[in-house]
Amino acid sequence: MSSYVDGTLNGVGVHYSGQVAASTQVGNTGIQYWTEYATHPLPYTPVTGTLPTRTDIVTLSDVGSHTITFATPVWDPVMLICSLGAPQQAVTYSFDQTATVLNSGWSYWNQVTGQLGSLGNSGTQVVVGQEGAGVIGFSGWVSSITWTTDVPEYWHGITLAVPEPTTMIAGALLLLPFGASTLRILRKNRTA
Repeated sequence: MSSYVDGTLNGVGVHYSGQVAASTQVGNTGIQYWTEYATHPLPYTPVTGTLPTRTDIVTLSDVGSHTITFATPVWDPVMLICSLGAPQQAVTYSFDQTATVLNSGWSYWNQVTGQLGSLGNSGTQVVVGQEGAGVIGFSGWVSSITWTTDVPEYWHGITLAVPEPTTMIAGALLLLPFGASTLRILRKNRTA
């Protein structure tokens, strides 16, 4: 069985194909994994300038290939990551293009366990997480993003954001509430 998720990002159609875990949340329902916490701020705001207001998250759990395709190319998209890997188990995303960890830190699950995870680059196209959370950036006009995962895990989740091309403040990307948004998704399954 193959799965896909369709949505929009700043009015641009987005299509994800690959394995989709049962814990995927659509329709702005469920746990808000992207929320800031008083104890430890999450790593998303320093890069995006704002947090996702929706609870939508695409969760993955199996080894395999994943592809995000944009209906029209988008400039400098970023991928927000929640819970990549486990404390004693690293999970790797191997991308088809340069993927730079722009920021990492505490996630929803780190708040629950009280232990900081890790998310970092292992080469220019590889991101490794051990209960990692953060933001991965892709440069220039991007039509699609493809990556593979190397080990199965209970789940790790993603959403997307696109900054305004002209908005740079102190080297950090800033998403303006009126000009940028995170991915709104609708989950669909189909049989291969």
